[in-house]
Amino acid sequence: MDYLKNDYVGQLEEMLRDLLQGRSLEQWCDEISNQFIEQTGQTTPPFSLTKFLPYRRIIAEHDNSISVAGQIEKSKDNFILKINPKLAANKNYYNYVFGHEIAHTFFYDITGVEPIDISGLPVGSKYLEYLCNRIARYLLIPSRPIKKILSHNKPISDSDFSLKVISDLLQTFETTSPILLTRIIIDEPLWNCIFLRFKNFKEVTPDTWKLIDVYQPREFSSKRYFIASINKQEGVDKLHTVKGNLFHFINELKNEHVNKKRLYKKVPISSLKGDPLTTFIKNYKSKSDVIIHSSYYDREATINLMVVL
Repeated sequence: MDYLKNDYVGQLEEMLRDLLQGRSLEQWCDEISNQFIEQTGQTTPPFSLTKFLPYRRIIAEHDNSISVAGQIEKSKDNFILKINPKLAANKNYYNYVFGHEIAHTFFYDITGVEPIDISGLPVGSKYLEYLCNRIARYLLIPSRPIKKILSHNKPISDSDFSLKVISDLLQTFETTSPILLTRIIIDEPLWNCIFLRFKNFKEVTPDTWKLIDVYQPREFSSKRYFIASINKQEGVDKLHTVKGNLFHFINELKNEHVNKKRLYKKVPISSLKGDPLTTFIKNYKSKSDVIIHSSYYDREATINLMVVL
């Protein structure tokens, strides 16, 4: 998509021009994921990343002494991947950290005796970490398998589509919700939607809904379709509070969910007006009605909202 050339990804593609050799970042990551499943002979998820280690000249080991989740170091003729064994208790996150560290090797030429850095990026730079996160997502959820699975599911615009497919995909690929949703909504995207998660913070004030997660295609990340970013580390008081029509809509939705965990609705886009979606709704050129899929989890007091674009 052309809009990608004007954002952060476009900047990275320019910085990695020699490495990409005319490919887009998406194409390059896709090639890496295809190389992974072809070299390891895997055809169905979940995909074992450990089978890829010999092809990337990696020796992996658990190390109690490291203070981070994982790290990789280049030695004279290979790479040493160290991972914190405490992560083993959370297999899905462990897989992601493993994939992130493997991703670092794709910025080296490993055809010679000693791996040579060909990225031109500073070690530990935000650009490199972003790229490794993206490659990790493609390793955990390669394009061909996820596209095949999604092609057998109901389209997200279908009334029979269910958000349960997300939990099913998490089990299938043994990954985390942020990795999956970023992969299929932001990276390519495979679902043309905005996915929002709201939480009811009753302990703050009665019936206070706040936006705690947002996943949107890159074309909607501009100021024109602005949905404010979220930094959970800043605390609950810094999360964006739901106001206006959107507040009433979510409260009504919660009441409907008493009888049904998942709902499909076609609603006037005006019913979603209000912070933190005001800018998006104001500028989004669409029909007067939009398709909404939602689910509610009483224990976490959260509502998931998928707005089909």
